[in-house]
Amino acid sequence: MMNFFNSLSSFFRRNKDSNYLPDYFFNIPDDVLKLMYFKNGPKKNIDNYTDEPSAIDIDLPISEDFHNLEKVPYYPSYESLQPNQRFYFLNWLVKRNCPEDIGYAFLYLYSLERRLYDGEYIKETLLEINSLQKIINNDSFINYSSISIIYAISKYNLYSFLDTLDTSMFPDFFALTKKIVYDGKLTASEIIDFSHILGYKEKRYINNYYDIFKNELLQILEEKYHTPEFVFSGTNDKVPSMNLMLSNFSLPDRNVYFPDIANSSIGTELCSLLYMAHDKTKKSLRKNNSYKHINKTIKKKINVRTGYPIATQKSINNTKQALIDSAKNNTFDKNEALAIARSSVNENGALTMISSYRYFLCDEIFLKGELAYKYGDWDEAEKLWLTILEISPTQICEKLSIMYRKQKRYSDEVYILQNGINLWKNSIFNVYNGSTEDLEVRLKKASALYTKHKTSDKSTGIDIPNASYDYQFVSTLVDFARLHYNI
Repeated sequence: MMNFFNSLSSFFRRNKDSNYLPDYFFNIPDDVLKLMYFKNGPKKNIDNYTDEPSAIDIDLPISEDFHNLEKVPYYPSYESLQPNQRFYFLNWLVKRNCPEDIGYAFLYLYSLERRLYDGEYIKETLLEINSLQKIINNDSFINYSSISIIYAISKYNLYSFLDTLDTSMFPDFFALTKKIVYDGKLTASEIIDFSHILGYKEKRYINNYYDIFKNELLQILEEKYHTPEFVFSGTNDKVPSMNLMLSNFSLPDRNVYFPDIANSSIGTELCSLLYMAHDKTKKSLRKNNSYKHINKTIKKKINVRTGYPIATQKSINNTKQALIDSAKNNTFDKNEALAIARSSVNENGALTMISSYRYFLCDEIFLKGELAYKYGDWDEAEKLWLTILEISPTQICEKLSIMYRKQKRYSDEVYILQNGINLWKNSIFNVYNGSTEDLEVRLKKASALYTKHKTSDKSTGIDIPNASYDYQFVSTLVDFARLHYNI
C-alpha cells in the first residue's frame, strides 16, 4: 500500500512541479547530488554538447530487477548502463560503500574529476574522494583517485590542504616526493622503505639482516652528510616530471605532471646509498663469525637421492614464500620501460629500467635454484643458476663458488670465478659500474685451494649456456642513457 502511495505522490509531484527529481534520486545525499552532473531535469548543470560520461539523463529507464546484472564496461557512462545497472548505481550513491563492480565507483569519480577540472567545490570534492579511498579497497581506484587529488592540489596550489587529507594509501611515488619536497629529508628507515621505487633490487640483506643494513646506512649518511638523515638541499639538478592521467576520458586535458624523484639525480643518489649499505653489510657479515656459526649438535637432514644436506624447514619455507611473492609481483612491461627511458630528463630513467629488467629476468630463476639447493638437489640448483650467470654474474658466482668448494670442485670454482669477473666487467647490465673486488679476492683463495688440493680435485667441468634475454631491448635502453648523458 505504501509503495502505491509513494508512486502516486511521485506521479503528482512530477506533473505538478518540475522541481522534483524522480523517486530513485530521493535518498542520495544533497552533498553528493551537488557534485553530480545532470543533463536534464530541475538539477540540469551541464551543456548538452559536453560529453560527460557520468552525466545523468533522468529520462532514461531504470529497472529494479537485479537478475543478470552484467559487468560495467571498462569505460563506463551512465547512458551506456543497462536499466538495472542504473538502479544499482543510484542506490550505491546513497551509501557509497565498496561496490561489487569497481566500474560504479569510477563512474562517480568521473564526475568528481570534472568538478576539480572546472574548479567547482574543490575542497568538498577532495574530501569526498579521500573518503572513498578509505572505503574502496581497489588498487586501480586508489591510484587514479590519488592522481585526482594530486592534480587539484597542484593546479590550485592547495598544498596546505594536504594536512587535512589521509594520504597513507597514496602511491609510493607520492609519499617519496612529499617527504623530499615538503619535509626536506629522509631517515634511514624511510630510504629503505622506498628502496623498491628507487631501483634498488638486492633485498635479501634488508629482509634477513635489517638492523645491520640500517646501521650501515646510518654510518654512510653520517660519513657523507654529517647527519643521520638524507637532507634535500634544494640545489640538485632539475627534477623530471612523470606524466600521469586522470581517469575521466572526456576531459579536454587529462594530463597530470608530478615530480619524478625516483628518476632524478636525487633518486640516483639515494639508490647509490642503498648499494653502498649493501656492500658494507656483506663485508660486515663475513667478518662477524657469529653469522656463520652452525650448531654442531643438530644433525642435518640428507637428501637420500643426492647425498647433499637439506636446509631447515623454516629456511625452505622462507624461500618458498619469496618465490610465491616473486611470481606474483615480479612483472615488467617493455613498452612502459621504453616510455620512461625516453621521457626521462637524464640517464637514470634508462639505467633504472635496465636494472629492473635484469631483476625481472633473474629473481624467480634464482629463487628456484635456491629452493633446489636447500632441498639438497645441488645439480638442479647449478643448472638453474648457470642459465642466468651472464645476467647476474656476481650473485650467481657467490652461490656456485660456495657450492663447488663444498663439493671439492676446486678447478670449477676457479673457472666460474674467472668467468664471472669477465662477464660482469663487460656486461650490458652493469650500468652502475659494479665492482668485482669480492670475486677477485675469492678467486685468489680458490686458486690457492686448487693448487693445494689439485690431486684430490673432483671438478666435473662447467658448460655455461647463453642467457635468454632481449638484447636489442637492453641496447635501446643503453642508447637512451648515453643520449641523455651526452646531452
